[in-house]
Amino acid sequence: MDEPPPPREVRGNGLVLREWADTDLDALVALLDDPVVAHRTPLPSPFDRAAARRYLDDARKAERSGERVQLAITTDGLEAKGEIRLNRLPGRTRPPDRHARHRPSSRQRGPVENDRPSTARGRQR
Repeated sequence: MDEPPPPREVRGNGLVLREWADTDLDALVALLDDPVVAHRTPLPSPFDRAAARRYLDDARKAERSGERVQLAITTDGLEAKGEIRLNRLPGRTRPPDRHARHRPSSRQRGPVENDRPSTARGRQR
């Protein structure tokens, strides 16, 4: 019998992307039961534990079929703060391209800090 593949996990730049787990149902509800998410997506509203279970089951089915991979975004490998989806483009047979969607809860979004140096220049005298 084939053994299941090891869990997907990607680490870098202070983030850990990992597979959703059965223990993440409450986190999915916290992230996706949000008026902004309900307005912008076809997800059910209210988004409860039953909806989270269906969402997780659909994500796993899509991964098995090669359609897409959905990973939880964390900073510690534990608490989910959002999701990233890697979608296979129609007609492509290679691994998913780098098309991603990030859906954090609007309640968890804070101010975005720009860590890039400013390119604005003052007048030189």
